Amino acid sequence: MPPTEAIRDALGFGVLLPAVVAAVVLLPLRLRPGLGDRTAQLVSGLAIALGFLAGYVGLGFAPLKPEDAWNWLPWLSLGAAVVGLVDRPWLFAAVVRLAGAALAAWLLVPVWESNEPWRLDARLLLGLMIFLTWTTDRPLADKANRGWLLLLALAAAAGAAVLMLGGSAKLAQLAGVLMATIAAASVVMPSGPTPPPGIVPVVAVLLPGVMASGLFDTHSAVPRASYFLPALVVLVLDCAALVPAGARLRFVLLVLFMLAAAVGLAYWMEPIDWREMFAPPEPTG
Repeated sequence: MPPTEAIRDALGFGVLLPAVVAAVVLLPLRLRPGLGDRTAQLVSGLAIALGFLAGYVGLGFAPLKPEDAWNWLPWLSLGAAVVGLVDRPWLFAAVVRLAGAALAAWLLVPVWESNEPWRLDARLLLGLMIFLTWTTDRPLADKANRGWLLLLALAAAAGAAVLMLGGSAKLAQLAGVLMATIAAASVVMPSGPTPPPGIVPVVAVLLPGVMASGLFDTHSAVPRASYFLPALVVLVLDCAALVPAGARLRFVLLVLFMLAAAVGLAYWMEPIDWREMFAPPEPTG
């Protein structure tokens, strides 16, 4: 088992710290519900982005100046919080978001000699996923954002499990950081439109980005579907938000099935030897 100090640091810097930062940034929305829509949108996006940055820095396993492709994730999330403010006129907003999605995909796909044959395809697919997710960032009248956020946090948790089974421990911790920030938002954020304003643009970069980064660097037998399914949950949640409240159960069940399938397939292909994990350390000397 990992030493107690490592577990303490992972929980403290990878879960508690990002959750506290996100909660503190969101407090003005809870204490002053009369803030303007644009302010609420910016604060919501920055809460997730800054919480993610705090976890990224606190865990201390990556440089602030990007060296690898996945090191761009916290900086792209901050940019996404600003890009998300551009929502009119619709044509200009679409162009800005398309450019932002293209930039994110360009930076997040690593440049290796081994991936040259499929590098462009990966950039197109990741950019399309980010752009399509951004199109779901629209205010709806129904006040059900806590359930939406909890399912989104569950998607990040499932992504962390897939990444861990795929051998990407660092990226699994970053998915856990994202889960912690979203969970904090579900507690602190006041009731409001679904999805909560400003959160979708940031999650649209972080969740597909961290899952794609794990897929690019995996050497395990975890199937690709396990990496795709958690990122696709955002689009399914958008469908759930669009239908009347009485018809949402089928979409919630679909989300739960997708996440269970992602983790189940990953575990089936890369099972954990629990006896070895919990075996006492061998004596030295």
